[in-house]
Amino acid sequence: MRVLRSILLEVRRENPFFRTTLIYSGSFYEGTKVGQPADEFDYLIQLDSFSGPEKYQFHEVPCSTVMVFPADESIWEDLFFYFPDHDHGYSRNFEWKETIKTPFYKLFNKKAKDFEAFGMKVALAHEADEIVSAPQPLSKHGPAYTLLLEWNGGERYKGLRISVDLALAVRINNRPDNVDIKFETTTGRVLQSIFEKLPFYYAVGSYRNMLTEVQPNFFADCDTTLRPENFCLRCSQSCLEQELFSQTFGSNSGQAKCLRLLKILRDIVFPDISEFKETSNDSGFLYFSVELAAYPLKETGRLFSSYVLKTLVLFEWQLNPEKEQWSGNKLSERFLDILRSLLNQLKERKMPSFFYADYNIFPSSVTREIDFSNAASIITILLDGLSSVDNMNVYNFEECLTKLKEDFIYIIYRKTTLTSLVLCGLRDTCLRDSSLEEVVQKSLTMKSVVAVYQDSDPFAATMFM
Repeated sequence: MRVLRSILLEVRRENPFFRTTLIYSGSFYEGTKVGQPADEFDYLIQLDSFSGPEKYQFHEVPCSTVMVFPADESIWEDLFFYFPDHDHGYSRNFEWKETIKTPFYKLFNKKAKDFEAFGMKVALAHEADEIVSAPQPLSKHGPAYTLLLEWNGGERYKGLRISVDLALAVRINNRPDNVDIKFETTTGRVLQSIFEKLPFYYAVGSYRNMLTEVQPNFFADCDTTLRPENFCLRCSQSCLEQELFSQTFGSNSGQAKCLRLLKILRDIVFPDISEFKETSNDSGFLYFSVELAAYPLKETGRLFSSYVLKTLVLFEWQLNPEKEQWSGNKLSERFLDILRSLLNQLKERKMPSFFYADYNIFPSSVTREIDFSNAASIITILLDGLSSVDNMNVYNFEECLTKLKEDFIYIIYRKTTLTSLVLCGLRDTCLRDSSLEEVVQKSLTMKSVVAVYQDSDPFAATMFM
């Protein structure tokens, strides 16, 4: 993408330490994207200053984590020269977030603001007004940052917005040592051949310190003046996954079809509500907020990330490696088995990474129990509906999807929306009427029912005696 490379070139011109290489990543290059064909891209931004084997030291630790820190004297000299405001006197003063990540994205925002070239311009999520200031070009999205671009180079796609997810990465020029793969199996041999073809992996930032979540005392024996978690990055096998889906499987394979279908169903159940606005009634009073009403399910939807769905497909492939198991009538079996596996993982509150068994890819530390319960209920509904369709002799796939969509709209979203609206209205009313608030609070316990109605209607109170 030329516009992105141009911005990165401007970043490098201002601070030559940030020499970078753009690495293709994500569903578009895997052949598993759904929706508009070219409205969303993912890239790793390889930090070339750290990408030579002599430039860094690394040490793999549990939970898909790798410790990476500068080793070459020239890098320390560059850090002193290009970041004079930061104290680099000792390794304990180096940390990825403060030393590298924050300065890079700050400079990227500066160069991306109002940038326009090659028929594209950097867009903002919303415009500034008297109340809300304009946002920065980059917005945080999990461990990555998202850049929004808008096409203005021709009438055909004029106004088309393109979302670009970016993540800083360090290339580790070694095969990973801690992967939990049995290379003597059918799938293991396939993966081994890819590792030989791509003898490297990437270390990227993470929004979670997974290692210290699972093992809080892992660094207890370290020097107290040193914070080793500051050197920790997450191991990413995105290049291997891309090779697997785009080349080994192929975009028309059963594995790719299952993954795309999982994403379609995910997007049906948890649609993007960002475009919905607050609606007013004829009197002009606000009475409905889709985003507020759908918030509980929005949180639940975080459990169904594209990476979770991809991991499910990979585990199913591990169980059924034969190509004929992913075609014809067998494809529906694979899909239903994937959903059953997902249901089991939700009940256990744990989804292990395909490559690192001790790495739970569910955001368990930040996910409520109610979200896991809601997610399990949703998958149960899906399984019941799809299982009944699968037992039919003849069925129309599009009609099946339409029916499922209607079921979720009326069963789940209507219920959640109504509940949210009632709660909002009740809170608003209670804030204005203290007497009503007291009655409502008392009515929430059975022992207070009689007392409540005695205060308001003696006849009604006798109905509960």
